[in-house]
Amino acid sequence: VMASPYKPLLDRYGIDSFPTIVVINANGQQLFTVNYREGGPQAYIQELLQKLQHMQMGGPGSFQPGRY
Repeated sequence: VMASPYKPLLDRYGIDSFPTIVVINANGQQLFTVNYREGGPQAYIQELLQKLQHMQMGGPGSFQPGRY
């Protein structure tokens, strides 16, 4: 991570390990991140889906269609 050409983005969004998915809106505001989870791809995907569902239900930083 330290030698990455994307260091400014890594710092901006607090990424210190891979794989990490950062979901942002059109303004670059970080909505949420999903970091590595033990349990393989299923565990990783499950966390991503849970966070997306939480946002659709109006959680903090919730996604509102047409807003972005």
